[in-house]
Amino acid sequence: MSDPLMQELAARKPRAGYTFPISPALQEADGVAAFTLVKLTIEEEQQVQELAMAAPASLNANQAIFSLRAVNERPVNRGDGSADKALSDMDPKTRVLVASAFAHIHGHRREDIEVFLKGCKVTSG
Repeated sequence: MSDPLMQELAARKPRAGYTFPISPALQEADGVAAFTLVKLTIEEEQQVQELAMAAPASLNANQAIFSLRAVNERPVNRGDGSADKALSDMDPKTRVLVASAFAHIHGHRREDIEVFLKGCKVTSG
């Protein structure tokens, strides 16, 4: 593991994994029964943004690759390319579920956003 960021991340305490089961009907397409994501660190978010600057269309895929930690309880990671391969082997519908799960664990509840936005105060001058 020669990437300094990957070494630093490996030395950190384990992060919570969020495992999402997939319905049996969708499993038929690619055999994916469940996948696990983690919340990204600020360093990972910065790397995703840097990669997206070169290829804006790759933002969602890179978020998923950086966040994906297991498929069918088998560990995957970005460092050895297994996360990239797992994502590319997924049916497009499964990849959409991964992107939705990423947004779910990184986002806010609608109620929280509404309260936050209602708290805005406008000043002039």
